[in-house]
Amino acid sequence: VVREIPVGRSYLPYDGCFDDGSWVIEQSAMGTDSSRLIRLVRYNNAGTVLDTLGTFREGQFSLFMNSSTSFAVRGMRLYVADPRASEVRIYDTAGKLTEIVRSDDPIVKTTAAERDAMMPMVSVATADQAILDRFKERVRTAPRPTEWPAFGRMMVDPDGRIWIEDYHRNRTDPSVWTAFS
Repeated sequence: VVREIPVGRSYLPYDGCFDDGSWVIEQSAMGTDSSRLIRLVRYNNAGTVLDTLGTFREGQFSLFMNSSTSFAVRGMRLYVADPRASEVRIYDTAGKLTEIVRSDDPIVKTTAAERDAMMPMVSVATADQAILDRFKERVRTAPRPTEWPAFGRMMVDPDGRIWIEDYHRNRTDPSVWTAFS
């Protein structure tokens, strides 16, 4: 063990280290509209906060669809991909927006048949019938998403290529990735 640095309740992405040795953690916060926000904070190796790179709204989550904002650090750049848009925003180490990579793929609306066929992404394992009944009622009344996410996950390889995974509309869909240089 070289060093332990307490950073509170946060998440260190596996690809969250800049080339200068500083690193980024994700801190969760709640927005004024009850949405989940992610604050990205950059630390040096001594555990000192250097700056906040930005606060980003988390992608949509429902019982039926999970799509989250993806973050990656490569070199001296921070990549932020929001699945509600067909774009990746690229920031410098000070949190300044330097580039936007966009696709002209349109956001696709879900059809009524697709919404009716959506199955929950979570389940309840219990013998307690009351809990099962509450879960079934929540599933029955929960709103179904009206749009498909633009993509699933985003990663950045060592050469700086951005890899975007197609969103899996069905659990049996193959994993398809597209690389952008």
